[in-house]
Amino acid sequence: MSQDLISKENMQMICKVSVVIAAIGAINWYTTSMGANLVAMVAGSSKVERFIYLLVGIAGVIVLYCVFNDMVTLRQRMY
Repeated sequence: MSQDLISKENMQMICKVSVVIAAIGAINWYTTSMGANLVAMVAGSSKVERFIYLLVGIAGVIVLYCVFNDMVTLRQRMY
């Protein structure tokens, strides 16, 4: 029996939350291209804004991990 650091259910929840945070970051990039920065408007201070950008970046990395992990798992099931 293998012991995982994070359970499968918890990792699924982390992936779902990360997708939502990454989507918020994508929406912010869209609004920034239109001339409005939603994160800057909501955050108020530059430290909070930087923290939000940090969360979005980490969420993006987690989403990439989840996608590639799912692809590897699917490929293993096929063979």
